[in-house]
Amino acid sequence: MRWLCILLLLTGMKSADIARPGKDYALFFAVDSYSPPLMSLQNPVANARQIAADLSSRFGFQTEVVPNPNVKTIEAKIAEYADRFARNVDGKYPENGQLLIFFSGHGSELLGNGYFLPAGADPKDLLRTALPYNHLRPL
Repeated sequence: MRWLCILLLLTGMKSADIARPGKDYALFFAVDSYSPPLMSLQNPVANARQIAADLSSRFGFQTEVVPNPNVKTIEAKIAEYADRFARNVDGKYPENGQLLIFFSGHGSELLGNGYFLPAGADPKDLLRTALPYNHLRPL
């Protein structure tokens, strides 16, 4: 299994130049507790929490870390964020805002498609227990 980590690096910028509280959001899904045959990992949740704290304190992001989520938890949380902003007047994120969705944990591939393996994933049944990247990209 491959380890997956999507990471945003903000370098060479001053916090005061880009902090826009209330406009920028980061949602972290980090899995370090897996069941056999997958090996548990040591750092995804701790790393996600540290990056979330840095984005919040240095750049004004509103952050949320979801530790060790399963497929249903991930889908529900993404739907919650979509619904939150659909209730805005124009149904969109704030102007000039952004949402960073961060996944950290095991990843796998099947027939040329990549998958994020949440908690409870079965590497022998990716279609029912993992999240395909192609499904996540348009979200």
